[in-house]
Amino acid sequence: MVTLKQLEEELITNDIAFSYKDKDYVICPLEKIYVGEAGNVGDNNSFDTFEEMANNWIIQGKALKDIISEIELL
Repeated sequence: MVTLKQLEEELITNDIAFSYKDKDYVICPLEKIYVGEAGNVGDNNSFDTFEEMANNWIIQGKALKDIISEIELL
């Protein structure tokens, strides 16, 4: 099980891919944090901070912070 703290630490050096309910998602930390469903060009979001992403990125109707214990890192 991954925690928000582990996810934030991993983003310092790496892009992250994870699966949630049979869909894959990506997080790319550049000048902003870019996120979205893998392969879905219409699902592009960007956030200025990790906290903003955790609280405001809605994945299948829930904020990332609320599903963090259910994601599986790829």
